Amino acid sequence: EAISLAAKEILGIDSIENAEDFLKAGGDSLKILAFLVALTKQGYALSLADFVAAQTKEDIIASVKPLEKEENVRYENEAVAEKLKKEGLEYDSFYPAGPMQESILYYCSINEKKSVYNTLVILRALRAIDKTRFAQAAQLMIEKYDAFRTIFRFYKDGNFAVVRKNSICPIQCVESDLTIAEFASDLSRKGFDPKDNSFRMLLVTASDGEFVLYNVHHAVSDGISVFNAISYFIDCYLRLEKGETFESLKKKIVRNDGFDYYSFLHGLGKSDDAKAADLFRREFEGFEGGDIIHPSRKPDNDDYGKIDFALTEEVDRKLRDFCQKNECTLKQVCDAVWAIVLSKYTYTEDVAFGEVVSGREESAEGIEKAVGLFINTVPMRLSVRADKTVKDLLKEIKEKSISHLPYLTYPISKLIRLIGDNAISTIVNYEDNDGKKYGIGADLFEQEYLFDNSNFDLEFEITGKGRLAFDLRYNGSVYSEEDMRLLGDRILRVFESIAT
Repeated sequence: EAISLAAKEILGIDSIENAEDFLKAGGDSLKILAFLVALTKQGYALSLADFVAAQTKEDIIASVKPLEKEENVRYENEAVAEKLKKEGLEYDSFYPAGPMQESILYYCSINEKKSVYNTLVILRALRAIDKTRFAQAAQLMIEKYDAFRTIFRFYKDGNFAVVRKNSICPIQCVESDLTIAEFASDLSRKGFDPKDNSFRMLLVTASDGEFVLYNVHHAVSDGISVFNAISYFIDCYLRLEKGETFESLKKKIVRNDGFDYYSFLHGLGKSDDAKAADLFRREFEGFEGGDIIHPSRKPDNDDYGKIDFALTEEVDRKLRDFCQKNECTLKQVCDAVWAIVLSKYTYTEDVAFGEVVSGREESAEGIEKAVGLFINTVPMRLSVRADKTVKDLLKEIKEKSISHLPYLTYPISKLIRLIGDNAISTIVNYEDNDGKKYGIGADLFEQEYLFDNSNFDLEFEITGKGRLAFDLRYNGSVYSEEDMRLLGDRILRVFESIAT
């Protein structure tokens, strides 16, 4: 019954007989994760590996277990505690930095740009924002989620995340003669020193309107976390606006909604890294790398850039029809498009890129609402031979995506050491949400801009909710805007070719 309800919720169908049946009914790797979360909500746990291996409905049923809530694990280390005490640092907890955090902190340390791994969301106010309520709602959000009070310490015996007892995050109301784009660009360049602070929130009255700026270091938060946190901030603001007091809302806070991040990291330590390493080592055997899109023009500047593109309604409709007829998903088509474009630009039939995954596939209670760093990047190597059809390429993508599912939390830093530093030079990030409006029904904010750069010089980011749109995020010290506009136009033509 739970399996049928989950299938109904995720795919709108009454039942599934096996994993392959789930895929043919319109499922993909993202929907598999949503399916597992739907089971969790009903009190059951099913592992990715068991689901992927399931040949019959009976196999699935046999693998489903009652969800057992594990006790939170608290990390203790007297030597580290003594160091923090000498520093006079008041903290709630500390723990060894997780594998994804280690990866990001490492890339930040070797990148000269302070803006790397810096997430900045700009929300345009659709009506006047009260400064006191803004500051109170932001403070409630910071107190609720440990991520915003997390800083890092780097010792000889390891790197540690420290959750401060009290917030030192800047919450500011600022007036500026600059446009919001100019103000945000200056703010982004400041970046963060993760030893001191990882988050800031500002209410800015700029020359072109009133805006809220949500700025966070990627080592403590991913994209889904941004939406979770901002949604809570909006809810608090609206409650304050309706007359609830700051103190009454503070008393209602359930820290992290009961989700414990260190316990999640502790659980990752039980995953089978050896099998993951063996899989990716075999997949990349003989790969020569070098799939770099070389610039044809002189770069414009040393800043990060972002250019938006969108399919026409007609192409979008035809593309979705193509997916339905060929039992594939938009995400898989986007992977195919990028592989084709990468092959043409690099003059090779053997290409590879990184795929961004949510990292929330574990059946941990409350993980879908959690705020923290879960995101990871998984490598995808594909053959784009001249004699291969788009359908052949889509079949390869589907097979590899499924084989990767049990190993989505294997850290990118370990992967790079396995497959080589130059194996991946671009990443693809597919999101099935638009996130354009916050405070729906309240007419409070509209997303003006979301900027989230990484250590990669080029990112292909797609939004599949509504009419399919994508943006190219690039390192301005490597690529020019003209190069990126030309690349975007060529991507559009490949989408059109597949659709028609």
